[in-house]
Amino acid sequence: MKKSCMLRAAMCLAAAVFFSINAPDVKAESDNVIDMNTGIAGMSEMMDFYYEARFNYDPDLSPSQVNTDMSIGGTRLKAISRVPSPYENLAIANVTDYVNIRSGPSVDSEKVGKLYRGCVADVIEIEGDWVKINSGSVEGGYINKEYLLFGEEAEELMEEVCTKYAEVICTTLNVRAGQSTDEKIVTQIPLGEQYIIREEFDEWAKIVLGVDDVTGEETYGYVSKDYITINYDFDYAISREEEEAELARIEAAKKAEEARLAELARQQAAQQAASSGSSSSNSSSSGSSSSGSSSSGSSSSSSGQVSKPNTSATGLALGQEIADYAVQFVGNPYKWGGTSLTNGADCSGFVYAVYKQFGYTLPRVSRDQSKSAGVAEVTPNLSNLQPGDLIFYGDSSGRVDHVAMYIGNGKVVHASNYREGIKISSYNYRTPINARRIVQ
Repeated sequence: MKKSCMLRAAMCLAAAVFFSINAPDVKAESDNVIDMNTGIAGMSEMMDFYYEARFNYDPDLSPSQVNTDMSIGGTRLKAISRVPSPYENLAIANVTDYVNIRSGPSVDSEKVGKLYRGCVADVIEIEGDWVKINSGSVEGGYINKEYLLFGEEAEELMEEVCTKYAEVICTTLNVRAGQSTDEKIVTQIPLGEQYIIREEFDEWAKIVLGVDDVTGEETYGYVSKDYITINYDFDYAISREEEEAELARIEAAKKAEEARLAELARQQAAQQAASSGSSSSNSSSSGSSSSGSSSSGSSSSSSGQVSKPNTSATGLALGQEIADYAVQFVGNPYKWGGTSLTNGADCSGFVYAVYKQFGYTLPRVSRDQSKSAGVAEVTPNLSNLQPGDLIFYGDSSGRVDHVAMYIGNGKVVHASNYREGIKISSYNYRTPINARRIVQ
């Protein structure tokens, strides 16, 4: 009853304003329809009020469903959505892999980029069977419209393939185990950090914290919508230049890996030659020393002892060298169970592989690494961390499920998740549990 009364009041108010307008100055369309997009002084606000009343008092109604006209004084007014779709003027690639973007509206035109499945483009104009688009750094390119979706069809595919992120808008946000402030706090995340949203509810969002490297399962937490903004992460076209640059980056990373392995083999051969040329007693001593430096993770694991951190210039320089080396693989894929820096690794496999190429053997999974890897445990704050240190994350009970490498300036590099791969983040993008120093 209240709903219908409010709507009736809105209609009456709109009618009163309409009759106060000088009708001969308003030009209707041939079917006696006035397009409200042309704007009538005062009427637009009343129409806004009308639609706002409909939305507020009819919870089952959305702006996209307002498609009925209204009649005032015998003149029919076209119903319009007062809230434009966020996908308006966007098209999305509906292909198995990708579609080529060309410099002109012809298959004979030069290829200037690619639009992969689920990537979006701004529609500039439609010329017959071709659509002129802007997407990413590709401007004024052409795609045959049979490979694009528009309107409601585009929206449906976007909801399926586009990633939604929760961005923290408070100083520190509690992440909870369930949809209530009574649920335990799993971890905390700082202002400005963004997390993938896996599911939305009325007042809460379920976010992806990471991937457990033991089980391969995503780990989740819940955050209140009062303290986040929700952003859509659209993917865009890649130009020929960008594609060539990415291929060059991948090739450079492979060469860096090959060079490091060659250097490691050279160092190990030199050590072996030096050992065999010594006396048996010196050889025994040298072999023990070599084993301790090249397998510090294993020796620490067996003894269970934590030694004093080494802060020598040599240790600092080596830690920075290792961190710089790890950064070269940013952009490469996440793969659960993997230890390949180029073809895919999980979080612990990533740091395991990096350190292995410098002669260190670490435990394989993050939980074991957090207990015994390297030479010492360090407090995970900026005053104690050094490049090359490993930082561990998990829940409030102390259960570790993720590891990252500190690279300096408050940043870490890590194999994050299936969507984002190897990336750089703030060291406290989640609350750190502990950290360990690997380099002597």
